Amino acid sequence: ESDEFLFVHSGKLVKEKKTSNIFDALRKSDIRCKLIIIGSIPESNRAELERMIKNEERCIYLGWKSSDELRDYLAAADLYLQPGTQSVTMQNALSTGTPILIYPHVSYQVFCNGCEFQVRNSEDIRNVFDMIRENPNILLPKSKSAYSIAREYFDVKRQTKVIYGMVY
Repeated sequence: ESDEFLFVHSGKLVKEKKTSNIFDALRKSDIRCKLIIIGSIPESNRAELERMIKNEERCIYLGWKSSDELRDYLAAADLYLQPGTQSVTMQNALSTGTPILIYPHVSYQVFCNGCEFQVRNSEDIRNVFDMIRENPNILLPKSKSAYSIAREYFDVKRQTKVIYGMVY
Protein backbone atom coordinates (compact mmCIF):
# COMPACT_ATOMS: atom_id res chain seq x y z
CA GLU A 1 0.00 0.00 0.00
CA SER A 2 1.33 3.39 -0.97
CA ASP A 3 1.88 6.04 1.65
CA GLU A 4 1.50 8.68 -1.05
CA PHE A 5 -1.69 10.72 -1.23
CA LEU A 6 -3.48 11.87 -4.36
CA PHE A 7 -4.82 15.43 -4.32
CA VAL A 8 -6.85 16.97 -7.14
CA HIS A 9 -7.39 20.67 -7.89
CA SER A 10 -9.34 21.83 -10.92
CA GLY A 11 -11.06 24.60 -12.82
CA LYS A 12 -10.30 27.80 -14.63
CA LEU A 13 -7.16 28.64 -12.69
CA VAL A 14 -7.66 32.35 -12.08
CA LYS A 15 -5.92 33.97 -9.08
CA GLU A 16 -9.15 33.73 -7.04
CA LYS A 17 -8.87 29.92 -7.23
CA LYS A 18 -5.95 30.31 -4.80
CA THR A 19 -3.87 27.66 -6.54
CA SER A 20 -0.78 29.55 -5.39
CA ASN A 21 -1.84 28.90 -1.76
CA ILE A 22 -1.73 25.16 -2.47
CA PHE A 23 1.80 25.44 -3.87
CA ASP A 24 2.88 27.58 -0.92
CA ALA A 25 1.52 24.95 1.47
CA LEU A 26 3.26 22.13 -0.44
CA ARG A 27 6.58 24.00 -0.30
CA LYS A 28 6.28 24.08 3.50
CA SER A 29 5.09 20.49 3.94
CA ASP A 30 6.95 17.23 3.41
CA ILE A 31 3.77 15.25 2.73
CA ARG A 32 4.26 12.46 0.20
CA CYS A 33 1.66 13.20 -2.45
CA LYS A 34 0.84 13.82 -6.05
CA LEU A 35 -1.10 16.97 -6.86
CA ILE A 36 -3.08 16.56 -10.07
CA ILE A 37 -4.17 19.89 -11.55
CA ILE A 38 -6.89 19.78 -14.18
CA GLY A 39 -8.14 22.87 -15.93
CA SER A 40 -7.21 25.87 -17.99
CA ILE A 41 -4.69 28.55 -17.14
CA PRO A 42 -5.74 32.05 -18.21
CA GLU A 43 -3.05 34.28 -19.71
CA SER A 44 -3.28 36.62 -16.69
CA ASN A 45 -2.01 33.85 -14.41
CA ARG A 46 0.03 31.75 -16.85
CA ALA A 47 3.61 32.76 -16.03
CA GLU A 48 3.16 32.39 -12.27
CA LEU A 49 1.34 29.04 -12.43
CA GLU A 50 3.66 27.50 -15.01
CA ARG A 51 6.64 28.44 -12.80
CA MET A 52 5.00 26.91 -9.71
CA ILE A 53 4.06 23.72 -11.58
CA LYS A 54 7.60 23.38 -12.97
CA ASN A 55 9.16 23.90 -9.53
CA GLU A 56 6.96 21.39 -7.67
CA GLU A 57 7.96 17.82 -8.49
CA ARG A 58 4.83 16.46 -6.76
CA CYS A 59 2.58 18.30 -9.24
CA ILE A 60 1.22 16.96 -12.52
CA TYR A 61 -0.68 19.40 -14.74
CA LEU A 62 -3.06 17.60 -17.10
CA GLY A 63 -4.75 20.54 -18.81
CA TRP A 64 -8.47 20.52 -19.53
CA LYS A 65 -10.41 17.23 -19.20
CA SER A 66 -14.02 16.30 -19.93
CA SER A 67 -16.44 16.13 -16.99
CA ASP A 68 -16.36 12.31 -17.13
CA GLU A 69 -12.55 12.26 -17.03
CA LEU A 70 -12.52 14.79 -14.18
CA ARG A 71 -14.98 12.65 -12.25
CA ASP A 72 -12.62 9.65 -12.59
CA TYR A 73 -9.78 11.69 -11.06
CA LEU A 74 -12.09 12.94 -8.27
CA ALA A 75 -13.09 9.35 -7.49
CA ALA A 76 -9.44 8.29 -7.29
CA ALA A 77 -8.39 11.26 -5.13
CA ASP A 78 -7.79 11.17 -1.40
CA LEU A 79 -8.74 14.86 -1.18
CA TYR A 80 -10.19 17.48 -3.51
CA LEU A 81 -8.60 20.91 -3.02
CA GLN A 82 -10.74 24.00 -3.58
CA PRO A 83 -9.36 26.74 -1.33
CA GLY A 84 -10.70 29.65 -3.40
CA THR A 85 -13.69 30.36 -5.59
CA GLN A 86 -16.81 28.22 -5.51
CA SER A 87 -17.45 25.47 -8.04
CA VAL A 88 -19.89 22.64 -8.63
CA THR A 89 -16.83 20.36 -8.80
CA MET A 90 -16.86 20.34 -5.00
CA GLN A 91 -20.26 18.63 -5.13
CA ASN A 92 -18.97 16.20 -7.75
CA ALA A 93 -16.10 15.29 -5.42
CA LEU A 94 -18.53 14.62 -2.57
CA SER A 95 -20.65 12.45 -4.83
CA THR A 96 -17.61 10.21 -5.41
CA GLY A 97 -16.98 10.00 -1.65
CA THR A 98 -13.92 12.22 -1.81
CA PRO A 99 -13.31 14.54 1.15
CA ILE A 100 -12.91 18.22 0.34
CA LEU A 101 -10.62 21.06 1.35
CA ILE A 102 -12.60 24.28 0.91
CA TYR A 103 -12.75 27.94 1.75
CA PRO A 104 -15.65 28.39 4.23
CA HIS A 105 -18.11 30.04 1.84
CA VAL A 106 -21.53 30.49 3.48
CA SER A 107 -23.21 28.61 0.61
CA TYR A 108 -21.03 25.56 1.34
CA GLN A 109 -22.02 25.20 4.99
CA VAL A 110 -25.04 23.01 4.15
CA PHE A 111 -22.57 20.44 2.77
CA CYS A 112 -20.32 20.52 5.85
CA ASN A 113 -20.88 17.45 8.01
CA GLY A 114 -17.29 16.48 8.72
CA CYS A 115 -16.45 15.64 5.09
CA GLU A 116 -14.41 18.82 4.80
CA PHE A 117 -11.36 20.71 5.92
CA GLN A 118 -12.11 24.45 5.96
CA VAL A 119 -9.13 26.64 5.09
CA ARG A 120 -8.63 30.37 4.68
CA ASN A 121 -4.95 30.60 3.65
CA SER A 122 -1.83 28.64 2.75
CA GLU A 123 -0.93 28.11 6.42
CA ASP A 124 -4.30 26.40 7.01
CA ILE A 125 -3.69 24.20 3.95
CA ARG A 126 -0.23 23.24 5.20
CA ASN A 127 -1.72 22.35 8.58
CA VAL A 128 -4.21 20.04 6.83
CA PHE A 129 -1.41 18.41 4.81
CA ASP A 130 0.56 17.84 8.01
CA MET A 131 -2.49 16.41 9.83
CA ILE A 132 -3.07 13.97 6.96
CA ARG A 133 0.62 13.01 6.88
CA GLU A 134 0.58 12.35 10.64
CA ASN A 135 -2.75 10.50 10.64
CA PRO A 136 -3.86 9.22 7.21
CA ASN A 137 -6.87 7.54 8.86
CA ILE A 138 -8.38 11.01 9.34
CA LEU A 139 -9.57 10.75 5.71
CA LEU A 140 -11.73 7.63 6.14
CA PRO A 141 -14.52 9.16 8.26
CA LYS A 142 -14.43 12.25 6.02
CA SER A 143 -15.02 10.00 3.01
CA LYS A 144 -17.97 8.34 4.75
CA SER A 145 -19.35 11.79 5.55
CA ALA A 146 -18.94 12.78 1.89
CA TYR A 147 -21.02 9.77 0.81
CA SER A 148 -23.63 10.73 3.41
CA ILE A 149 -23.88 14.26 1.99
CA ALA A 150 -24.06 12.86 -1.54
CA ARG A 151 -26.94 10.56 -0.57
CA GLU A 152 -28.79 13.40 1.15
CA TYR A 153 -28.36 16.11 -1.49
CA PHE A 154 -27.46 14.49 -4.82
CA ASP A 155 -29.46 11.24 -4.94
CA VAL A 156 -32.05 11.83 -7.68
CA LYS A 157 -34.46 9.12 -6.47
CA ARG A 158 -34.41 10.51 -2.95
CA GLN A 159 -34.86 14.10 -4.18
CA THR A 160 -37.86 13.05 -6.25
CA LYS A 161 -39.45 11.41 -3.22
CA VAL A 162 -38.79 14.52 -1.12
CA ILE A 163 -40.37 16.73 -3.77
CA TYR A 164 -43.45 14.53 -3.94
CA GLY A 165 -43.71 14.12 -0.16
CA MET A 166 -42.71 10.46 -0.07
CA VAL A 167 -39.52 10.87 1.94
CA TYR A 168 -38.19 7.62 3.32
